[in-house]
Amino acid sequence: MGWMPKEAAPDPEGASFALFCGYWATPSFARSHLIGGGLQSTLFPGGGAEKCTSQEGANEQLSLPGSAKGEEGLKSPMATSGEKTALRELNQEATCPLCLDFFKQPMGLSCGHSFCRDCLAQVGAEASCPQCRAKVEPSSACPNWSLANMVCLVKRLRLPEGAQEESSGQQLCQQHRQPLQIFCSSEKSLLCPGCLGKHQGHPLLSLPEAAQEYKDLLDGLLESLRKEKQTLLHQRQTVEQSRQECQEQFATEKQQVGLALESLQELLRESQPVWLGWLAKQEEKMEAEWGVALAQLSGEASGLQQLMDQAKRKYHQPDGEFLQDIQDTIDRCQSYLLGHVESASPRLQGRLQTLLEKNASVRRIVDSYK
Repeated sequence: MGWMPKEAAPDPEGASFALFCGYWATPSFARSHLIGGGLQSTLFPGGGAEKCTSQEGANEQLSLPGSAKGEEGLKSPMATSGEKTALRELNQEATCPLCLDFFKQPMGLSCGHSFCRDCLAQVGAEASCPQCRAKVEPSSACPNWSLANMVCLVKRLRLPEGAQEESSGQQLCQQHRQPLQIFCSSEKSLLCPGCLGKHQGHPLLSLPEAAQEYKDLLDGLLESLRKEKQTLLHQRQTVEQSRQECQEQFATEKQQVGLALESLQELLRESQPVWLGWLAKQEEKMEAEWGVALAQLSGEASGLQQLMDQAKRKYHQPDGEFLQDIQDTIDRCQSYLLGHVESASPRLQGRLQTLLEKNASVRRIVDSYK
């Protein structure tokens, strides 16, 4: 037996076990999986390992040359910026992408990615890697001893907490003072490892994954907006072209109407003396005809009055004298009534009405342009 989870306590009467980086392991198994053979004599002098009852105890055993506990020997009091950068990169490599904390009992998948044992248990029986989504067999997960060894060493090489926060530039959770490195897709909020308890069952993503997902979404939206902009620009160009054509048509129409009105005004100016002269001639002609008609009527009235006077005198004569030449008087009266000429007034009135209608049509034409 080489390893077992730390929750499964080893047989106290069996072989000697050490809690090595989160796993119970025999000293020989732990020695065979340490990084570099040069560390074996330092970490396990004499070819054995003492029992550890806690993770802290195991870490205390991993002392390096230069210090009794190894802490002072691994930390440089005057670390350069390049060293700090290297330490930060080591911290990132030793961080689980699910819980964003140092790996605890790292388990490797067939795709090459590793996760904490408890983190994989929380993910459940998914048949894909939580990081790359590659198809994997959950039963194929095995302890990643090399990664566990590296985590143990990185913990010894960690920068002071203040230097980490200062150099990382990451936002910190106001409640837990831990880096906000997790994104909750349900509530669209940034989380730290201490916030995970309140978001159980929610879809969680690392910041790069969430950023890429929303960048892809935003790229799609931007592409749709760009297409919409192109459509709007095309519509605007069409409207501007129609507007320009309409303006050109209005300009042409105004020019044509102006020319037509000028021609009409010129025609009216030329027609005015002709029209007024014709009306004056018609007036003179009708006035002459009215004079003839009035003279004729006056003569007829005078002859009629004479005939009436003669008939009245004949009417008052004595009977003997009255009967003499009575037929002549009656014949003259009847002849006048039968030969009476119709008055010229209705004929002249008709001609006047025709002239008035012509004048009215001219006025209507003029009024339509006012």
